[in-house]
Amino acid sequence: MPRALRSDHPNLCHHVMARGNNKGPIFLDERDYRCFERALNACLPRFGILLYAYALLPNHIHLQLRSMQGRLSSFMRRLLGGYAMRFNHRHGRVGHVFQGRFRSRLILENNYMLEVSRYIHMNPVKASLAKSPEDYPYSSFPALWLGTGPVPVVRSLYVQRFPGLEGSRDFYRFTVARRVPAPDETGWPAQPGWYAKGEPAEAPEETPLPDPNALLQTVAERYGLSLKALLTAWRDPCLGRARIDAMLLLRDEGGLSLKEIASLLNLRNPRSVSNALRCRGCMSA
Repeated sequence: MPRALRSDHPNLCHHVMARGNNKGPIFLDERDYRCFERALNACLPRFGILLYAYALLPNHIHLQLRSMQGRLSSFMRRLLGGYAMRFNHRHGRVGHVFQGRFRSRLILENNYMLEVSRYIHMNPVKASLAKSPEDYPYSSFPALWLGTGPVPVVRSLYVQRFPGLEGSRDFYRFTVARRVPAPDETGWPAQPGWYAKGEPAEAPEETPLPDPNALLQTVAERYGLSLKALLTAWRDPCLGRARIDAMLLLRDEGGLSLKEIASLLNLRNPRSVSNALRCRGCMSA
């Protein structure tokens, strides 16, 4: 692939797909879907990602996005790895949740951004999960059509193409009126001209996030503390520094949210974690 079309080159548009391991489910109930949406919402600004469309299906996901900082691989690792850890913990599972690599194809022309969006939003209809895209709750279509949703989606593309008071209705007609887009044998829209030539962009293998308790043990050993001492309320400067280092490691290496970090460190309020990291000057990505 030419250097200018690397998967992590900044300001490129991508259609990203990730599947469940061995074609297995990655969402078992509504709580799983909402957990993924919260993770997506948290990761977008941190990695400089603009989201245009998404659809979450029982055993795979579609994302249409633009990586403004060239950090697509880091974004997907944090998103998929963090969700996989929570999924396994919640359902008492071990091992990979996603199938090896996420796949990414570059969208060559802005004109086809809308076509890729239509393909993504009609995916639940094609899979017989809904009769129409607005009936499916785990995609960006309701947010685009109605203007509100759990994950922020860039609407400028749609507003420019479908302006005025009838814009929402025209967008709906554009998406729904034609037949369901046909996929190729691997699940991409069956129009290769939408994408860069050649194989899907290389993507890193899913790397499981480390066990939080192992991260805490690492910090405890670094400061010559027992794990029990590290988990108690701090009483001296040394213990305070150790717990802040533990917060950092849990956030950056473990992919945990502030709420999850607070729970592990026996803090009542996630704001305590936020305040501690802010005082340390660590709240930047």
